[in-house]
Amino acid sequence: MKELSNAIGKLESMKNNEVKNNESLIEFNETINILKDIKKKEEESKNKSTKGFSTAMNILENMKKDDLIWTRRNNTFYICRVISNEKYHCPKNKEKMLEYLKNKNVNITYEEAELNDIWHFVECEFYEVGTEEAVLGTIVNNMKVGGTTQGFKKNKESVLEFSKRVYNEKSKKDYYKLDIPKDKWSYFWSGMLAEELEELVGLYLQIKKNYGIYSSTCKNDTKQYEFVLFEKDTGKKAYLQVKEHNISLDDYNDITKNNLLYIFSNNDTEYESKANIIRITKIELQKFIEENKNILPYKILRWLR
Repeated sequence: MKELSNAIGKLESMKNNEVKNNESLIEFNETINILKDIKKKEEESKNKSTKGFSTAMNILENMKKDDLIWTRRNNTFYICRVISNEKYHCPKNKEKMLEYLKNKNVNITYEEAELNDIWHFVECEFYEVGTEEAVLGTIVNNMKVGGTTQGFKKNKESVLEFSKRVYNEKSKKDYYKLDIPKDKWSYFWSGMLAEELEELVGLYLQIKKNYGIYSSTCKNDTKQYEFVLFEKDTGKKAYLQVKEHNISLDDYNDITKNNLLYIFSNNDTEYESKANIIRITKIELQKFIEENKNILPYKILRWLR
């Protein structure tokens, strides 16, 4: 960065003192502008990298014993529990790091740290949970943001409750105290998040109602429906809308002119009868769950265990 600034300064000086004609002046200005653009992009990249490192270090410093962490290797997710309040900050010099690790009695080699670019860490125990279908959508999406380490800003209470339950089950011990729900179904529906609801209702329609799903229609920008379905015997199209709250049926007049619309709302709202709109109830889904536990994903069944 310093060398680039020096080069720009020299060119500016040469332009002012040595350029005598317009053609040369244009060439100098073009070269200077290119170098300035390169410098600007490098500065933006450095600032972004520095900010990301600072955020990660701040989160690391605030971690404490018994905090839970989600991580992923390739396509497999792991639940981790911090087992000590101590933070480790290793020197990148090999001799200094080996001495540091020896004094700290930490079981990691310099080669492992260098290979995985791990120089700052906390001690954890971890358990394999599974691939994406086993984990809450909020957890999966949080890892797509791109930061090295980050906290949860959305659905924090549900993520924490889910994480405690997963840890207890995978570790085979009741480490975290959990409230025993008086009514398992009330607890189940209160824990289900938007993506898990969509998956549950989608499975119900495929298995019980003989529908297939056009997977290319499962996009976040289709606000009026979750995805487009087709009846396997007739090919007739249908649509699905799932909401945690109320659904305004008047918003779907165009869809329901010639197609069925299935709706599910998690807040038990009663809807007036309307042509081509079919409401799916919690009672239907509860029966479906009881009959199909062998094929439902872990992240859904977890709320019933």
